[in-house]
Amino acid sequence: MDKSAYPEWAQQRAAAVQALLDRYPGELAALFDDWARDAAAREQLWALSVWRDHLDVGFHDDPRMELAFANSLSDFAIYLQERHRVGRRRA
Repeated sequence: MDKSAYPEWAQQRAAAVQALLDRYPGELAALFDDWARDAAAREQLWALSVWRDHLDVGFHDDPRMELAFANSLSDFAIYLQERHRVGRRRA
């Protein structure tokens, strides 16, 4: 996918998404190769990456935000696993 078609802020997310993949390899193990073409996956990953960035720099001082992030990451992992399972069934 031609990344130049995305706005600059979206291009900057690429490094942050890679950081998520490096940090949470188990949770994101079912991420498919063409995730950038899937709007639901792409936008959830971008949102999670922004949220993680905010947590890491101390933007949120409420520790429950860490729990909420972990819950959202878990929900996204379930989405990826389900998508993978359904995709394999169709093949």
